[in-house]
Amino acid sequence: MQYQQRTLLLRVIIIAAVCLIGVGSVGAYAETEPDQNSFDVLVQEAQGGRLSAIRKFLDNLTPYVELKTTINDNIFLTTEDIEGDFVTEISPGVRYGDLSSQKKTNIFVDTGILVKQYAEHDEHNVENPYFSFLVSHGLGMFALTLDYRFIKEQATLTDLSLTTDEGFVDYLEHYPKLSLDVNWNRFRWEMAYLHRDKAYEEGDFRTTHSYKADTVSFTGSLRIASKTYAFLEYDHEWKDFYKGGSVDRDRDEYWIGVRGDIFSKIKGLIKFGYEEGHYPEEHVSSNAVNINLDYLLSRRFILNVNAEQGVGASSISTDELDSYSNFGFGFRYFPPFNRKLKLISNVSFNFDEYESGRQDKQYNILLSSEYTLTKQLKIIGNYEFEKIGSDSTLAEHDNNIVSLKLSMDF
Repeated sequence: MQYQQRTLLLRVIIIAAVCLIGVGSVGAYAETEPDQNSFDVLVQEAQGGRLSAIRKFLDNLTPYVELKTTINDNIFLTTEDIEGDFVTEISPGVRYGDLSSQKKTNIFVDTGILVKQYAEHDEHNVENPYFSFLVSHGLGMFALTLDYRFIKEQATLTDLSLTTDEGFVDYLEHYPKLSLDVNWNRFRWEMAYLHRDKAYEEGDFRTTHSYKADTVSFTGSLRIASKTYAFLEYDHEWKDFYKGGSVDRDRDEYWIGVRGDIFSKIKGLIKFGYEEGHYPEEHVSSNAVNINLDYLLSRRFILNVNAEQGVGASSISTDELDSYSNFGFGFRYFPPFNRKLKLISNVSFNFDEYESGRQDKQYNILLSSEYTLTKQLKIIGNYEFEKIGSDSTLAEHDNNIVSLKLSMDF
């Protein structure tokens, strides 16, 4: 009798356990079974994320157009038989900028096409594309930056050789640059590689003036104040013309200087150095100076002074540039009666000395005004004057340019 009672009790316990397991399984299944409302919420969140990314992309995308009209009294930069023209330029393009000091990755892209029309010399009309981008990524104390630029432009024949011929030559230029910055406490190291490829598209200039140049630079800086750095810099350049010959050169530059907020009201760059130019058949050297300073006379008036001297590197393969000296003076003024107006002026003098004994003196004046009508619309008016005096009369010319540009973002 006791045996039967124990058997019955055991069966009841087993049945109860099976029931509990079954109920738990059903409950677990009910919890894992997808609810239609929850599924709809997940879909909406995914779509919202995609829409947010698209909206952010469009917010950073800026289509634009620039319209520029120019009166140029010497379009070919000649000494005799001077010809002027009325030039119209239209530049439709698009910019993408996702830039922030708070982000690890920054991106900027700008591309478009320059349509240039001559009223009297329409055989020189061109449609030239341009493209540039910059990508920078920071990781702790490191920052890696890739900068690339491509342009297609015109050069006057007188810029390329001592000639009385009139006309233009198209050329292409590529500027890829890779740099690595390392910031550690008060120290900063910058390493960069720059490649330049300039190729002319027509006639003898394709072989006599086209060149490739590679530059590596190393800079070590010490922060001596909150926004001031003292630095040492070394640059080395290899420059090879496609035709080769005596104008191919290496160049070494050694610099010491200071940059940033040099004094309370003076900002910019001061560096002194030594340059060596190595031709296949000659060695030239010179002391070097590079100064570019802004002096804040007031919050509305900024004075700029710049000076540069060095060995130089001629872009013209028919003559060797032994040394150059540049001096400039200018200002930027923001009138108190109109916050949308900016006035800019600059006067400069350049002196170039060539291996052949030729000396060029160049004078430039720039007067510019910029008026911001709205956040998306600007008007810029310029007057430019250039005068070159030279031991060679073929290099001399005067040039006056008046231009008006309308820039609109959409």
